[in-house]
Amino acid sequence: MRMQRHHRIYQIDDYERFVGAETVERIRNKAEQLRGLHVAHVNSTYYGGGVAELLSSLTLLMASTGIQTEWRAIHGPPDFFSITKKMHNALQGDAIHLRKRRAEPPGS
Repeated sequence: MRMQRHHRIYQIDDYERFVGAETVERIRNKAEQLRGLHVAHVNSTYYGGGVAELLSSLTLLMASTGIQTEWRAIHGPPDFFSITKKMHNALQGDAIHLRKRRAEPPGS
């Protein structure tokens, strides 16, 4: 018979041994300012890539501080993601080159 492993969901207090009590308290104080608000994280996928790796932990940690949070994936055609990737790279310092594209009327 195979034993099931249950993974514990980490709370902000679990990080105290790494960052110290003062840092955890500072995070809690900052989180207090967001109480009553709803924070939505939006990206292009629930898996793969750096953002998905971060958000899988971040949304749980935010919830452990009392912040109501959610994570949604946006859907769109390949051209949409091509543009968002270029904009992401531009924000990281890369040169961005967008070409002009004439809009086609629907049904043509």
